[in-house]
Amino acid sequence: MDNKTLLDQLLELAFSWFAKKEIAVSISVPINSQPESKPDERSADIGMVPASAIDWTNGSYAISKHFTVKEACWLPSWSVMHIPSEEEKQNILKQAAKMDLIRDFLNVPLRIHCWIRPVLNNPESEFNGKDYNALVKGAKNSAHKIGLATDYDAEGLNCDVVREKLEPKLEEWQIRMEKMPGGNWVHNDCAPVITYRYFNP
Repeated sequence: MDNKTLLDQLLELAFSWFAKKEIAVSISVPINSQPESKPDERSADIGMVPASAIDWTNGSYAISKHFTVKEACWLPSWSVMHIPSEEEKQNILKQAAKMDLIRDFLNVPLRIHCWIRPVLNNPESEFNGKDYNALVKGAKNSAHKIGLATDYDAEGLNCDVVREKLEPKLEEWQIRMEKMPGGNWVHNDCAPVITYRYFNP
């Protein structure tokens, strides 16, 4: 009787061990058979995109949630694309993060008039080495020169209304804005404050 009980116990233990193993296998198979998760194709929605991950020669490439390389680097008066330096790339991405805040806050598309106004760095262009900011008669110390400023208008919104909406946000978002009553574009930048966040051009 004792031997039978011991044998029964051993068989029960062995059965239990195999059963648990089978259960473990049956649980792990569906987990392991799941397709690999893909990288977030909208990584621009989540913080700043690394400059090294951006194709700066491709105008349609996203630099942030809402903006592209062309919007930041296109020089309309010359119809050429600027290829930014490493420092300019970092500045453009910093400004793009601020522009995403503005775009989300206004909740309408923004049409970019001007972003960077550099000394052109494109050996394939006849304008290589020429100063775009000087061409358009920009301010000598303009934040546009280094990619930290953007001029734009907002779809369906008067620019004075946009400035009125943004003024209370300037300190919170650490941005500046030009006072341009009646102007047909809005200027925002993230350059250091010299006098006021809402300043006269």
